[in-house]
Amino acid sequence: MILNLFVPQGEIRFVLCDDRHDGEPMFQEVFLSLKNYQRLTIPPMIWIAFQGISSGTNLLMDLINLPHDDDESEKKALDEIKYAW
Repeated sequence: MILNLFVPQGEIRFVLCDDRHDGEPMFQEVFLSLKNYQRLTIPPMIWIAFQGISSGTNLLMDLINLPHDDDESEKKALDEIKYAW
């Protein structure tokens, strides 16, 4: 599934992890808010974690073309991804 993420309220930090290749995983940080309002598109096989960083409400919106099914997603604990949180 492809994720299409927006942040219409607050500010959220996204950390993307690509571990599909041999060697060290590649990371990218993206900050979205009304000041940086854009769509973040994440393809399949990319791990994602996110954190609300503004005070008050942080709202995340995901537009996908498939119904949500918990059984289709894979999850890892944060400590399994070697990133300086």
